Amino acid sequence: MLYQGINLRHTPLDKLSRLLKDGIILIDKLAFKELQDIIEYSMTKPSFKDALSSLFLLFLSGNDEYIAKIKSSGVLRYSRYINRKCIIAPVLSELLNYEKAHSYLRNEDKEYLTSLLLLSGASISLNKAYITIRDFTYKNLRKYGYIEISKIVLAYVDYIFMSTDYNQVPNPTDLTKEEIAEAASYILYYISSNRDICPTKNLRVIYNYEEFIIQNDIEHIIDCAWAMLQIKEWEILTECFGYQFKEDHDGLLIEPPHIMLDKSIRLGYIRTELQYESCLFRAYSSIGSSAISIIDYATKVQETLGNRFTFEYKEEFGFGRYVMKFPDYVIDVFKKMIIDSDKCFKEDVMYLSLLGREQLITYSDLEDISIQGISLKEFLKIKNIFIIIGQWLNENLKKNANNNLNLTYRSLIPILSKEAIKELLLQLTTEEKAQSFLDIISWSPQSERILDIQYNPFINMGDFYAMPLNILANSNSIRNLYALMHKSNELLSNGQDDPLIQIIKDAFNYSNKPCITNIKYSKGDIDIIAKIDNTLLVLECKNTLHPTSAHDMRTTWNHITKGQKQLRKIQTAIENKELDNLLENVFGTKSKDFESIYYAVIVSNRLFVGNFLSYPVRSSNDFVNLLHDGMIVTSAGEYCQWVGDSLSARDIYNYFHNNLELKILEQSMIPVRFEYDFIQPTVFRDWYCLDKEELITRIDDLYNSTHHTTK
Repeated sequence: MLYQGINLRHTPLDKLSRLLKDGIILIDKLAFKELQDIIEYSMTKPSFKDALSSLFLLFLSGNDEYIAKIKSSGVLRYSRYINRKCIIAPVLSELLNYEKAHSYLRNEDKEYLTSLLLLSGASISLNKAYITIRDFTYKNLRKYGYIEISKIVLAYVDYIFMSTDYNQVPNPTDLTKEEIAEAASYILYYISSNRDICPTKNLRVIYNYEEFIIQNDIEHIIDCAWAMLQIKEWEILTECFGYQFKEDHDGLLIEPPHIMLDKSIRLGYIRTELQYESCLFRAYSSIGSSAISIIDYATKVQETLGNRFTFEYKEEFGFGRYVMKFPDYVIDVFKKMIIDSDKCFKEDVMYLSLLGREQLITYSDLEDISIQGISLKEFLKIKNIFIIIGQWLNENLKKNANNNLNLTYRSLIPILSKEAIKELLLQLTTEEKAQSFLDIISWSPQSERILDIQYNPFINMGDFYAMPLNILANSNSIRNLYALMHKSNELLSNGQDDPLIQIIKDAFNYSNKPCITNIKYSKGDIDIIAKIDNTLLVLECKNTLHPTSAHDMRTTWNHITKGQKQLRKIQTAIENKELDNLLENVFGTKSKDFESIYYAVIVSNRLFVGNFLSYPVRSSNDFVNLLHDGMIVTSAGEYCQWVGDSLSARDIYNYFHNNLELKILEQSMIPVRFEYDFIQPTVFRDWYCLDKEELITRIDDLYNSTHHTTK
């Protein structure tokens, strides 16, 4: 293959090296595009010599931008070549052998390629898992058909999301229900992608569901899917965050480039969970008895209906199941008691409180939020109706199924035709809003989205919808609304900009500290510049959703790294006095006259908070709290982060450079080793968990040693 007139296949690496060093081969942006195409083609075809030579030139160039693009393209991920010939390992082996002789790689590139080579066992594991899922799919699609086999996977997961009053689901995996749902999403996605292999004749209906699950080892299929997803996550951690695989006496150990990076990720999730619990408690305490639980309300509505909404037991070929009888007058009750009512359930109040805090919006804003023609309030009302129906189904099965798993599985997933569900929705809302609801809550094999049944629990099966109502009740489908809004930059129906900068500005105004926002200068934009005493504070604000996967986490990371680069440019501009006129006009002070200048990235979620990057990263909620009153609630009591009666430059310094709360949390984390034996050699990873006893001890010490008191 020719690159800039040179035959890569027949040109030795040492000659390519000389040609690049002598300037005969030039890798500018245009030339890189050609090189990128060659790498893509040769790895995919595959062509070993072309792949080796083109990747050699890439890493020999040492260009960060070009190498990052190749990494993010996925061309060096084993998961890209599932069930295909993969030449990643032999190519990397040759590149590293040449490195031993000639030392041409930068240290970070050498570590990256070494990690990938050590992970080569992933290729075998991925293929084994894929074959297991493929054989499961092919066998059962041919035997039972697309709807039935998808329904049993959904029934298995939906049962897990049911009340704990039921017998324990067969689940030797030790996976959480969220992890099982993620694995099942992959399986359903794969089944949908291969639905055309199903013949149109002689389809059998599954009646003995429990036996089907046991005989076909669905737990093993779940394990295989989870293993594949786990390996894909490791690949992202390696290529995006610099995690490394290192040889250990028992196998491979995956390590972060910096221990504080790993701690910041884990601590971010832990603090988010703690925040959620606190927010839920406050919301629950505030509403008291003023709002009813949707579970209690479902019972109340059913009492109102009497026997008019029932579940009919039907038996076919000696196997029974419960089906819904859904007369029209039930719709009238729903319209009167939910759609046309201003009633707000406890679950809604608590969830909206969480949403408001996470998305940096006020409670009053929630009614203004609209996407695809349906408001958040309207969406919740329709969703609640389906949750109520699901609760009725659960209670009926609890009462009548007598822990019969076969009967429960057969009855658990309602299947409604498109006509039936649209007819139902049209009695509750307009055609446009009905379609919007379905678009948001459902997933179709024809869509471009990857399936996640916790976001899109309704599965479009051509002429039917499968509706796992227990998954729906526990789904975060509204986060999917926000994901769509973030993609389209549509946050509020009134066209308001991203609210993070405004919220930080309001917090500065609350503390009577002057600030300016959205500043234009010669090299770009500056989100916020503020003055506290004789200290200048420069902030870049990044508003991203709380990550739920390694892919989402990469998005947040990219935003933060972009903010770091922006701050570096801004710092250079300030040091070169390019912003002196602006600073003097706004604050009456030039850059040289400030006692200190601090730079930081403020992010709307809690991941990657810390001081392990060039500039500090802080959570917006924590920073706003500092500006408002600085109060921290601990198990020992309350203390104030301010050293005086008002916010000062000393407080800003302590917050960004000597953050006691953050240090205590970091110091209270302990590693717990996890073992992943689905790959050979076995992979080990240390997950950092919060030692609550150690945390309480350190908090008590802090509280007792501080001079701050409750305000």
